[in-house]
Amino acid sequence: MLSKGAEVFVTCGRDADKRILHPARVLSISGETYAVQLHGSELAVDAGSRVLVFFDLNRKFHKQNAEVVAVSDPRTGLGQGDTQNLTINASKNAGVVFGCNLVGQPVSAEGRESFRVCTVVANIAGDLGIEKNCPLMDVSSTGFAMVAKSKYKISDVVAAVLRHEGTEFRGRAVVQSIKELPGERYRYGLHCMEDRGSGNTLVKGCQQISAACQRAQLRRLAAHG
Repeated sequence: MLSKGAEVFVTCGRDADKRILHPARVLSISGETYAVQLHGSELAVDAGSRVLVFFDLNRKFHKQNAEVVAVSDPRTGLGQGDTQNLTINASKNAGVVFGCNLVGQPVSAEGRESFRVCTVVANIAGDLGIEKNCPLMDVSSTGFAMVAKSKYKISDVVAAVLRHEGTEFRGRAVVQSIKELPGERYRYGLHCMEDRGSGNTLVKGCQQISAACQRAQLRRLAAHG
C-alpha cells in the first residue's frame, strides 16, 4: 500500500469541504501506524480526528480515510498523543508530522481535476492590488488563495496578477473568504471574474498553474508507485 518515502496528499475539515489537497510524505511505518509530514502547509491536524489521504495505487489515484493518533510539530516541539519516534527522519523546516492508521479500503479518486492544489511548496507569488510578491497558497481552475498585508472585505473586487514560467496573467478577482494570520497578514480566498473583452487572463493563469502543479505532484506520486 503506502511505503516509506511515498509522496501523498492530505486533506481534512474545511479544506476537505473546499476540496483542497496538501502535499505530504510518509516518513516511517511502525506496525499499522504511518508517520506523515506535511510539506509546510497550514492544514490543522489534531489527534483523534480523521483525515483523507490521497495516493497512487497501481498507477491510479486513490483516497483512503485515516485516523490520527498523534501529532508533533518539529519546529516547536509541541505535540498531541504518543509522539515517541514520530519525528524520526522529519525535516525541521517542513510542517507538522502526524501518526495515522488507515481505515477501510482505498477507493478511486480519479476526479482529481476538481480539487484545489496547495502551491506552498512551489514558491509561486503574485500581486494583489498594489501589493507585490504575495505568496500564492492554493489554486483551482477558477480561483486562488493569496496572503497579503492589505485589508479587504468580503465581496471586494481586487486587481490581481499571477506569474508562471515567465508569463503574467492579469485580471480582477472577488474576495470570498478572509483568514487573519500572525504578523498582521491575511489569507484571502478569491474567485476570478471573467471580464470578457477586457484582456482578463487571470482564469487562464489559474488553469495553467493548477494543471502544472498537479502534473508535478502526480509525477512525484508515480515515482513512488
